[in-house]
Amino acid sequence: MGKLRQVVVVAADLKNTEEEFAKQLDTFVTFRDPELEIFGMHNALLPVGRSFLEIVSPLPGQEQRQSHAAINGVSVF
Repeated sequence: MGKLRQVVVVAADLKNTEEEFAKQLDTFVTFRDPELEIFGMHNALLPVGRSFLEIVSPLPGQEQRQSHAAINGVSVF
């Protein structure tokens, strides 16, 4: 059986979502990837055991990505 390395969550509001996950999972943000900005996104990476939870969110002005997050709410990929 394989190991789960990473789960990605798409959220409309990065700050509030990362704070809630950090609180619920008793963890903290360890990394933010500045290179995601070229795709119109920003992120937060949180360690969970030997795996990672990545939260991505559209930057302001990225209407298409914001629409997905607004319509679908927090989505897991």
